[in-house]
Amino acid sequence: MGEQQTQSHNLAPADETFLLAQRELLIPEYGVWVETPRAEQALAISDLYRQAYERSDFFAGRYNDPESEIFNPDWLSSDFSNLDHKWFAFTDNSGQVIGITGFFHDYNIDGLPIMTSDETQIAPAGRGKRTMDHFFRLVVPRIEAAGDLVATSFVLTPETKGLRRTLQTELGMFSLGILPHVLKHRESGITRSEIVSAKFRSFEHQPISLRANFEPLYRVVQSQIPDLPEPVILPAEQIPELPSVEDFEEAPYPASGSDPEQQRHLLQAGFKPVAYYPRLNSFVMAKFPKPMPELSFLIENESIEANKALVRYLQRDLYKEDEGRL
Repeated sequence: MGEQQTQSHNLAPADETFLLAQRELLIPEYGVWVETPRAEQALAISDLYRQAYERSDFFAGRYNDPESEIFNPDWLSSDFSNLDHKWFAFTDNSGQVIGITGFFHDYNIDGLPIMTSDETQIAPAGRGKRTMDHFFRLVVPRIEAAGDLVATSFVLTPETKGLRRTLQTELGMFSLGILPHVLKHRESGITRSEIVSAKFRSFEHQPISLRANFEPLYRVVQSQIPDLPEPVILPAEQIPELPSVEDFEEAPYPASGSDPEQQRHLLQAGFKPVAYYPRLNSFVMAKFPKPMPELSFLIENESIEANKALVRYLQRDLYKEDEGRL
């Protein structure tokens, strides 16, 4: 969930071995390997997803029909060769699958490649090893060297502090937005929020014209990328009172940072800006449930100022001050 809205193309790089040419030892002290999954591993990977679902782990919304997709070994086996979807399996020394993740090779409307991280599941036997920290250290520099954008979102809990530090402090990914209630526990209904982050090379800036509703989020991103242009700020659009939604709902298309009329249209439809991609000059818009998520732990114990600024944006702008909290 929460990935930048893109237009998927059938075209993809002819050779993606820049990411992973072969089975590589990822964490020597734990004997964790990373490899491109093979057809004979599809059953174990489908079982991993199904067991996670049965445990009621938090699931995002990329797969609307898991029974025919990630729970289906035949679908997985076929998709392992999909050039627009790069899979990675984590295995132990014996070759047993202990985790799965991947990247979608998406494109924006101008054909700009974006590597967007996909649904990750780590088996209980593979946890506690900081597998994803090691994985991102391996692949982010390779994606960056190939000239692609890399984007990911990560759940906001006290336990993900180390991963946030790896992605943002060590690898230099920017905090671009916050997605309230984007993950939902299947049985309990408990939700989790995520921060969107990305890394990209320098780019030519476009003129920015924003409704005032968009300015606070833009300023959070601009604080990390000071050479972003000063925007023309237009009067705020009055957002109508609409019924609350039960689940996070992303708008069908993003709002251009150069099109105040498009911004107004999405605001009038009840969507609010939750993430800004400066390279694309577009805002992810969404509706989300009430009440406001409880994220005080991040304000009180977080070394990354942009993450704290995003939580303050959520509190002051995405939610009214008088709303209750989870």
